[in-house]
Amino acid sequence: MRHHRIALITAAALVAAPFAPVPAHATDALPARAVRPADVPAPAVVKRINTDMDGDGVRDQVNLTYLGSDNFELAVTTTRGRTSKVAFTSHVDPSFVPAAATFYGADAIDGRKGSELIVHRYAADITPSGQNLTVAVYTWRSGELVAEAAPAARTGTGWEVGVTEGGETASGYGFFTSHGRRYVDTSRLTMTGGRWRYEGSVTRSVWRGGRWVEISTRSARATSLTWKQVGMAGPKLLRGQVKVDVSGDGRADLVLFHQLGLQHYRATVHAHGRSASADVTNGEFPFVGAAAVDGVAGNELIANTAGRTPWTVLTWRHSGKLVKLRAPALFGEAGSSRTWHRAAVGAFTNFTASTEAGRHVVVTAWGVSTADPGVQPVHFAKSVWQQGHWTKLTEWTAELTGEQRAVLTDGITVPDLVTP
Repeated sequence: MRHHRIALITAAALVAAPFAPVPAHATDALPARAVRPADVPAPAVVKRINTDMDGDGVRDQVNLTYLGSDNFELAVTTTRGRTSKVAFTSHVDPSFVPAAATFYGADAIDGRKGSELIVHRYAADITPSGQNLTVAVYTWRSGELVAEAAPAARTGTGWEVGVTEGGETASGYGFFTSHGRRYVDTSRLTMTGGRWRYEGSVTRSVWRGGRWVEISTRSARATSLTWKQVGMAGPKLLRGQVKVDVSGDGRADLVLFHQLGLQHYRATVHAHGRSASADVTNGEFPFVGAAAVDGVAGNELIANTAGRTPWTVLTWRHSGKLVKLRAPALFGEAGSSRTWHRAAVGAFTNFTASTEAGRHVVVTAWGVSTADPGVQPVHFAKSVWQQGHWTKLTEWTAELTGEQRAVLTDGITVPDLVTP
């Protein structure tokens, strides 16, 4: 995780206007063919997670480091002090494939205790609209981090996950345990003449003798794709984490972000003997990070959500549960929704959180989304946290130029955001 101090820019009428929080790694990585030797960034850890790798039931430290020029290092240090590293390559493009995106997730997928680590092996010709299918799986064996061979499939010999550009082919895995044995169904589907109609095969393998052994293959058809046909479907895929105080007791809690389905994600807070979870729906990884938003002790978890209510803020309450924090005021309404929604269809809406004289405040700004550089009206409302809820203090309208509107990004901006 990384701490990012978000600058607040004064725009008009004493409103703090934000710019979008961009993780440092997004600008650290440049394609190898486009950089001079002096431009190659210093090695930087772009992902940190804690998961049990050696099977002893205790979470170990995992670091993914970007070395520059499409080179990566994956390192595991166990709680017993053993460290092992592997090197691999994956193409990096700061515009749509930042270095941190190389981490796919961690999950206990095979028949031995401990998690496996999954990373993308992006090719140099990947496009913004396409998805590279190739991934690599690394596992802990005899004190070393080693590559695990993929189960059998009717096409391809390695691990493949996702859909190709245009959805022509889909690849995925469904892991399950039956009668004490670990199995995987490997799907390979191809779009047929009718759009979004797929045909292909499912190959079943069993974990035996320390490897996947093929036992059967059957034909398969689908009109819509499921998680096990395009992802790593199993218990739960660990996508990221943060370590911050969420429960408000002054100690850092471990917050784990898992993917459970095609659009199903879960945040789980482990707070020193207590835990709480909340689910979020989105087509992409939704969790932006953690930051103090309201006036109650502890950080909130900020997520992008699907549909017309695009942001959710989760907060810990004394009941020991993660609940949705109600939104502050929008123009013309006091604000009481459990989702931080857009003011109108086709408009941008920005929530900027800050503190003033020890009080937590949120300034909401919204206006018509347009590339017109001329002056356009933007509406503002300012709310303060008091007596356990947001209270609207004032609202106003300001005429802003295109340059001034550009810093009012669509979303939630907070200081000291901790990103997964």
